[in-house]
Amino acid sequence: MKNTNTVMKKAVAASAIAISAGLFVGCGAGKYDHPNLKTNPAYPYHELSTFCVEAKQFVGSATDVETMIKQSIEQTMATKGYTKASCDQSDFTVEFYARRTEEKRMTAKPVTTNIGTFTDYKLEDVLRGAVAIHLKDNKNNDVFWKNLMQKESQVAPPEEGRQQRIDRAMRVILEPLPNRN
Repeated sequence: MKNTNTVMKKAVAASAIAISAGLFVGCGAGKYDHPNLKTNPAYPYHELSTFCVEAKQFVGSATDVETMIKQSIEQTMATKGYTKASCDQSDFTVEFYARRTEEKRMTAKPVTTNIGTFTDYKLEDVLRGAVAIHLKDNKNNDVFWKNLMQKESQVAPPEEGRQQRIDRAMRVILEPLPNRN
């Protein structure tokens, strides 16, 4: 049984970022309003054409999710008209930071029965995740664009569909970046 628990914990760890970021959007929930978006409106975005991707900090998840996020960013940037290049040859770097935490939370709820009222305490697993993306000019090392997505969930995400959730989250996070094409 311990081996099954280990496998389950790894599955949760490997996919919590996906649910944390991917389900933030929700099906048919409309446009995300990007409350954490910080940009430099004077930055010459029209001069950008090439990018590279770097994972700067990746806490609490597995490397396969890091690879999935990186691939998803690369696909999203290509869709927006940017070309992938090596970091020493690119105009800017897409830096991403990801964090997943798991904690316990106790909730209390009054319950009335035929013998009286008592408090029902419940211990819940809470998964929290965040993905932040910074765009850094490779000429002067200045960050000119930042966005962040956060999510909390009591339910572990299913393994299937993880890449789709990550893809959707990266599209949403990068949506405010001007298209090149």
